Amino acid sequence: MMRALNSALLAVFFLVIAVPGVAYLFGMEAEENFSSAPTPFPAARSLLLPAPEPRSAFARAIFDRSTIKYDAISLRNTISYHFLGSIETDEVVSGDAGWLFYKQQFDAWSCARRAALDNELARAETILSIAEAAGANVTFVSAPNKASIERTHLTGRAARYAPCYFDFEARFRASLSRFPDHAVVDHAAALAMLGSSQQRFFMQDTHWTPRAAYAAIAQLRDARPGVFPAPLPPIASEQARMRHTDLGNTMLRLRTEEPHAHPVFGPAASAETGRGVLIIHDSFYGLIRDQLRAFFPAATLASLNRGPPLDYETLRGFDHIVVQSVERRFLARLNQEWTGPESTSYNWGSP
Repeated sequence: MMRALNSALLAVFFLVIAVPGVAYLFGMEAEENFSSAPTPFPAARSLLLPAPEPRSAFARAIFDRSTIKYDAISLRNTISYHFLGSIETDEVVSGDAGWLFYKQQFDAWSCARRAALDNELARAETILSIAEAAGANVTFVSAPNKASIERTHLTGRAARYAPCYFDFEARFRASLSRFPDHAVVDHAAALAMLGSSQQRFFMQDTHWTPRAAYAAIAQLRDARPGVFPAPLPPIASEQARMRHTDLGNTMLRLRTEEPHAHPVFGPAASAETGRGVLIIHDSFYGLIRDQLRAFFPAATLASLNRGPPLDYETLRGFDHIVVQSVERRFLARLNQEWTGPESTSYNWGSP
């Protein structure tokens, strides 16, 4: 009897340890489901050593990659978000009913960083002023933070971050407005013109909706009609789509994707539109790469976040360069030191 009981306990122990590992190996839940890196697997030979730490690390590595952890986190956040109506983690905080905000935007513009921010802004203004006075063939583009546009939804837990955030946001926005549109394009202006009656950002994502993105691209085109001479094709209709969101699905592991209206455009622009133009961008323009390719077919697109930056000789081959960054990273990218081929800055020392 005792032998049978021991065998049963061993079988249960084996299942607890093995099933998550087997599930991971066969891809039931891949690592990209998690916004933070899982515990790395220790060296195999370390598991045979007397010290217990490698075996503990091995157990954590399996658990981090298992459906058990994903399901547990998903259930906890679903209860907080959907049933209690409020949630806050290291990365995400809830606002108005259903609205989620990325905490990094508040951390970047916090009161504690005000002295550093004032210094970064002054340095950025100097660089932008020199570029504008020299008639440089560069247009700097700022894609607004979600909080800057959807401020009426910054309630609940997110409300306590608002005073410090909007204190610097007003200063930042006034600074950009002093530059002519052909030198600095602030997409907050285009999104503000849409009005709050239209949803400009996804509720569970850091990024703008396709309708808002279209307004932003139209603003860029109007700011540089000599660079982009053809008008944008009109929105012919809209289709119902679902979006896998970064805040909701990736960071909080919520199961429900967000519905939205996806625009369908009229006849495409001339195949020559955008020739000689390089558009360097982050995830905001990356999200709408298909639109940019349709509107400016001859332009070259390069990501700030993926792959090494283009070198000086390559950059010299373009007639005009558009450099786009989200607000929360705009000043940092103009201030951080150029460190080499993997740097994503575009300050004075960069190519």
